[in-house]
Amino acid sequence: MVDRITPTTTTEDRHVIAARLGVADRWPVVTEPFRQWVIEDAFCNGRPPLERVGVQLVADVAPYEQMKTRLLNGAHTALGYLGHLAGHRTTDQVMSDPVFRRYLQTMMAEEIAPLLPHVPGVDLEDYQRTLVRRLANPRMGDELTRLCRRGSTKVPNYLLPSVRAARLSGRPHELLALAVAGWIRFLRGYDDAGRPVPLDDPRRDLIEVARGAGTDPRPVLLDRDVFGDLGSRPDFVRAVEGHSVALDRCGPRGAIGACLSVHTRMEAAG
Repeated sequence: MVDRITPTTTTEDRHVIAARLGVADRWPVVTEPFRQWVIEDAFCNGRPPLERVGVQLVADVAPYEQMKTRLLNGAHTALGYLGHLAGHRTTDQVMSDPVFRRYLQTMMAEEIAPLLPHVPGVDLEDYQRTLVRRLANPRMGDELTRLCRRGSTKVPNYLLPSVRAARLSGRPHELLALAVAGWIRFLRGYDDAGRPVPLDDPRRDLIEVARGAGTDPRPVLLDRDVFGDLGSRPDFVRAVEGHSVALDRCGPRGAIGACLSVHTRMEAAG
């Protein structure tokens, strides 16, 4: 499992490298300070001393991978679609918006992290705080267009596993359902201000389905390659429908605010 955010290389990156280092690198890879590299210690005939360069050697990499994909990749997926619909264009812009910041923190803390397995040597609360700092880093400026690519792959791999786990445990998953609604709304091809959004997905047929269905998310939810049996579960469908209506009526920030208010009332009642 490897975790390090690497935004798309820009012309400005090339100019900075040339000015500072005197190197005409046509495709430099820009990265954040954070890095994590986890490998199962199951080599067949010895191994190089990878721990000397910061590699974590563990008995089972699965819990680390699940932590990363559900928290980091899940956050990327949710923020990408909802943030782009709201007019934001980079992760640091999204995280500077208090509504989106609270949305991310609440979704991670209440709907994702409690359902993760034990991850040896990792404090999940600290990991979430680190994620918030990483995504808010203004020097990275990771473009949301990169995060919005291949949603038909990202949604089932990064968001829906948490939805299924929450349903099995009887836990809330409204903020995750809102992220799903955000993706379906994004597929219609324009943001909350009516500006076109970049659609880059191998499932061109789903884009056409979303456009043809208008405000109704059900035709997309019926795609079993993405949603499996979730798309036929009445409670999940109702949740996504409700969030879809809120996105159209109130915009992403209003829909998030309403969803967070429900979360607060549920916590108070519980």
